[in-house]
Amino acid sequence: MPINITKRSVEALSFNEDGKTTYHLDSNLKGFGIRVGKTTKAFFVEKRVNGKPRRQTIGQFPVMSVEEARVEALNRLGDMAKGIDPQEEKRKQEALEQRNKARDAALSITLSQALEDYLKHNHTLVENTKRDYRTVIRLYLSEWKDMRLIDITEAMVVEKYYEVTLIAKKSGDRAFKKLRAIFNFAINHYRVDTGSTSQTKNGGHGELTQFERLDQGEGIHQASTSQSGLGSMTDEGQGQGAMVANPLAGFKDSSTRLFHHNPVLVLTENKAWAKKRRRKTVVPRKKLGAWFQAMLKIKATTEYANKATCVDYYLTLLLTGLRREECAKLRWENIDLELGTLTIVEMNTKSRRAHQLPLSDYLWSLLKDRSLRATSPFVFPGKRTQSGYLTDGRHVMEEVIRETKITFNHHDLRRTFASIAEFMSIPNFTIKRLLNHELDNDVTGGYLVAGFDDDSLREPMQRITDFILGEAGIKEAVHGSIRFVPIKTDDYHHLKAAADHIGVSLEDLIHKIAGTVPRVPKVVDVQPVGIEPSTGSEVVGPRLLLSPERS
Repeated sequence: MPINITKRSVEALSFNEDGKTTYHLDSNLKGFGIRVGKTTKAFFVEKRVNGKPRRQTIGQFPVMSVEEARVEALNRLGDMAKGIDPQEEKRKQEALEQRNKARDAALSITLSQALEDYLKHNHTLVENTKRDYRTVIRLYLSEWKDMRLIDITEAMVVEKYYEVTLIAKKSGDRAFKKLRAIFNFAINHYRVDTGSTSQTKNGGHGELTQFERLDQGEGIHQASTSQSGLGSMTDEGQGQGAMVANPLAGFKDSSTRLFHHNPVLVLTENKAWAKKRRRKTVVPRKKLGAWFQAMLKIKATTEYANKATCVDYYLTLLLTGLRREECAKLRWENIDLELGTLTIVEMNTKSRRAHQLPLSDYLWSLLKDRSLRATSPFVFPGKRTQSGYLTDGRHVMEEVIRETKITFNHHDLRRTFASIAEFMSIPNFTIKRLLNHELDNDVTGGYLVAGFDDDSLREPMQRITDFILGEAGIKEAVHGSIRFVPIKTDDYHHLKAAADHIGVSLEDLIHKIAGTVPRVPKVVDVQPVGIEPSTGSEVVGPRLLLSPERS
């Protein structure tokens, strides 16, 4: 029943000890009322707006007097009569405040914070690259680490670039290219919701930024049944509840970028970047044998296992063309001596594609020998390294440089491998596969499937190894009188069984097969599993010795 809301009548209303809420409407002003709970009394107005029931809290008694509440109620009811939804207006105001708060937080982001966000969200970067980002920023842009991104200007970039590159041309240039990547990330990543769509990121209850996701939002709750009969009406003053935010809902339509310009681009516009000259250093062919023999000399004379490991590591780099980290992180679980393959898992490759290579005979023997003495999960373990794998072999590198006067680095060995492949007229697409380079960016390469024949790289791998061993004087050069060709172990067993079945020697059987197949090289001899005569090293399996005239 409506009551005449006065100070005396409100004071006379008793609190509800049972915790329920009761609503009392005013007998003089329609839509004005007082709500009584367990410990509080609050004024409210209620009215249908655009056909929907709405109730809005005005203020609490006695903080707000009855007279003040009645005046405010008249204003609120007047707005509601004009179709102004108080709940929607409140949501808009809260959304605006939330957007402003999010914007201010984003605009205050520092270079170091943006760097860590970039490294966290860019899943294609390997740990070594992430470490490089942190290092160059620390070394060359340390004064900017705590500076807001928005405060870094084009003029500052130009001045700092010339200051840094005057001291360290290449490293400074690299630092600013990484800064450019961080700004590009900030432009696309740090956004705030504009509220321009009906579906906001938080279900209509406050916007979220992509970098600052909130887990709490104001919920819509049902009020208790009241004397007014509006039992289904919502009351935003009734309490708070949790709602799980969806940070992607409506994102494309309603979000806007907080950063719009990359100040580092001024270096591109002014053509200020240092001209990049691609390194073309290799181990020259005339010195390849001396380099290889110097490595073997160190391995044969050293008493230290770590030194021998470094030698095997550098030999493997040359014989495979692998990148330094790919090779260093090799685990024994990635080596299959039975199939004669090694695999670089995708997380350790630059291209993020798993890379499998067949083992040449020399490399198989090297890895087989290491496996017999292995005490670490890594093929090339590091001495007292935190990672567990070899991270520094410079002492061996410097010793070889002193011995041979051949200056080289890790990537020079990869270039040497590729140069030998090109010199031997190995097809370009095969070289790309050996190096795990991208094929899809070439029209023809897009039609090639690398795994069509998993064993197709074995022959070029062996040819490259034979060339290197030939230059080192370990095996006759590939253009010499005899060369070795591996036979798959399964094929050997099948051939041996067939030879035993028909009562001939394995050599005679292969001679017969070779004589009936066009363009098959003449078989000089068949070497079974055992010791290679020319080097005294163990071999992976049976091999044919082929005459050069037909090979």
